Amino acid sequence: GKWASITTHPELASHNEIHGHGREVLKARTDRIEAANLSRRPQKNAAAAIEVTISASPEWFAGKPPAKAKEYFAEARKWLAKEFGADQIIGWATHFDEKTPHMHVLLVPLTRTKEARVRKDGHDVSRTVKEAPDWAYSSSRVLGGPKGMARLHDSLAATLKPYGVERGERGSKARHTDQVEWAAKLAAK
Repeated sequence: GKWASITTHPELASHNEIHGHGREVLKARTDRIEAANLSRRPQKNAAAAIEVTISASPEWFAGKPPAKAKEYFAEARKWLAKEFGADQIIGWATHFDEKTPHMHVLLVPLTRTKEARVRKDGHDVSRTVKEAPDWAYSSSRVLGGPKGMARLHDSLAATLKPYGVERGERGSKARHTDQVEWAAKLAAK
């Protein structure tokens, strides 16, 4: 297909796994939102989903059979199901044919938490998160802002530690380079 020219390991494509294609994922999202019986519909500008990408360093994958990487990704999905709820996962895919194996997971941003903030002079003085009886559609509440993201990274790293991976550097400015961008840079060289 159109991606064949930018995959770095086409011989490993047979190990790729896709659970949920376009229409299936959209239907799963719609079904999940309907099942949540929200008191108000998601806003038009709300995030459609949360995408989580799980990987490790290229060195970690070097020499490991795809089955070991699949076990690693399965453990990460178990953590996601425990952390966010299995019903929130609407699709996932693993890619073994790109530079570094990785997994994408799509989550519906539904939560049963409620945030209480105390403000003074236009600034937050304190914030507490409480359980709420009803579902709300909010990716920011699901992820918890920068502190919540750091907590999630710490928790996932602790879960995957038995696989010999360590948490990424806190506050790193490193960013993911997608395959199209990577291929363009390679062609430019």
